Formats: sequence, C-alpha cells, structure tokens
Amino acid sequence: MVIEDTDTVGNAQRWMATYRIRHLPVVANGKLVGLLTEHDLLAARARLAGDKGWWKIRVRDVMAASMQTAGPDDSLTEVEGRMAMSKLDAFPVVDKGKLVGLITVIDVLDAEVRRAMAGSPAPIAALGRPLTVRPEDALLGAVRLMFDHHIRDLPVVDDTGKVVGMLSVGDVRRKIGDPAQYLASPTAKRYDVQDVMDLNVATVLAGRPIAEVAHYFADDRLDAIPIVDETGALVGMITYLDALHALGRA
Repeated sequence: MVIEDTDTVGNAQRWMATYRIRHLPVVANGKLVGLLTEHDLLAARARLAGDKGWWKIRVRDVMAASMQTAGPDDSLTEVEGRMAMSKLDAFPVVDKGKLVGLITVIDVLDAEVRRAMAGSPAPIAALGRPLTVRPEDALLGAVRLMFDHHIRDLPVVDDTGKVVGMLSVGDVRRKIGDPAQYLASPTAKRYDVQDVMDLNVATVLAGRPIAEVAHYFADDRLDAIPIVDETGALVGMITYLDALHALGRA
C-alpha cells in the first residue's frame, strides 16, 4: 500500500488505523519520494493541537524530510545495522528506482530470532530505568509525557516499583480517540491511567537470552517490554530496536 504525496493526513491516518500499519511509502507521479510513519502523524497532530483543519494537510508537508531505502540484494546484516544505527523501523525496498516492497524491523527480528536460537546470544541487560506512571496518575499527564518524550509505551508500576501494567498509544486511542485532540481539549473527561492500561503485560527477567525477548517482538508484535528482577520490580525497558541492535552485536 502506498499514498500520494498530495493526499491528506486524514486519509493517511484512516488507512493506518484500518489496516493496522505504521508506515506508508509516499509516491509522486509513481516515484517513491518518502515514507510516512505513525510518529510523523502524531508529531504533526501535536503541533496542530486544536486546529480542526489538520486532516486536510498534505502528506508531503508532514512526512520525514529524509528517507533511507534498502535494495532487494542487500544483506540482512547490512539492513539490520542501518536500522539499529538510524533508529528507523522500516525501509522501503527499491529496485532500479522502483518500489518493490517494505522491510520492517519485525521482519528482520523474525529472521534474527531464528538465527540466534541456534547459537548462544548475549543476555538481556537493563537498558536504563525508563519513565513510568502509577495506576492512579491522571491519563492526561501520561499522554503529555508520551508526546513530550516521543515514546509509545509507558510501564505502570505500583508503590514498590513492581510492574502492574503497560500504557500504550494504542490503549489511549481505544479509550479516548485522538490523543492530540484529548490534550488540546479544555473539557476533556478525567481518566486515570488504571482506566486505560493493559493489565496483561509481558515482562522478561534481566539476564535472559536476547533471543527470548526478540521472540516476543517477532511473534506478538510488541513495541516494548519491561525488564524486571526476580521480585517483579522494574529495572529497565527494551524496545524492538534495542533488541535488533543487541542481536546484531551477538
């Protein structure tokens, strides 16, 4: 699926939601000119908070200014390294100037998990303590935290530091609709994090093989997984890009 650069942000958001995708190659007169991501849409909505005409804005005005592509003959290792270094999670695949596909970090992780399971991959490390919220925190503040720090997922912890849930952009959308509109509304209904968070949260113990957590990303399409100690207390967070980078070093 592709979208024309002259099409609207409203259409792009509708297609992403309908087909549950996060990336749309952008074309102009049949030629690839960019890649529109869900992050691009969220950033544009945040900038235009309160502007009811946001949906009419052209895709070319919000898509990323630069784009990386892959070739059909590029090695998996090369694509993996470029994704990890650039922190991009999808590359359009171009052959002789023609778009022939899209490779995502999940595709690469799926291949890397199969490879890593045959060897002795490095253990998971706690990659720095992430931002957290409490169940009783106001949802409005949690959503603002997500926008301010450009993150999609927030672990929810109790008073002892144990992980009791996860709050994702998807959870927020299902509860209150457009997060940007919710932030901009002076009459937004009060919700707490516990009204929205996902209680069925996957966690992984620090020190486990990296292929174990990568398996969650590849099979269950998770964005981020909390790393916990033996007591269930949060010690870190790993994203699918972290997993990709770690597998590349293994």
